[in-house]
Amino acid sequence: MKDIQQMINQILVNQDIEGFIDSGAPHDEYITEAENIFLSIDKKYINEKLSIVTLRTIIFEIWQESFNLSDQEMTLRYDNIQNLADKILN
Repeated sequence: MKDIQQMINQILVNQDIEGFIDSGAPHDEYITEAENIFLSIDKKYINEKLSIVTLRTIIFEIWQESFNLSDQEMTLRYDNIQNLADKILN
């Protein structure tokens, strides 16, 4: 299970939606978000297939809350959130 969380974190680091890694932040900058995404997936979808739409919604909600972003700010990140979900699911 820890491997999946680490994989999610690596995807978040690679995507670096907020630009923190490019600004010199450590590679654990998105670890909280990775953990929250992992826990949301694990708790809700352990016995059923997770859809891309559901995963996008999970990431969107976690991201907005974690970084205290407005709906307008989240709109600017929508394509990046979609890419994250695609990479995590695949």
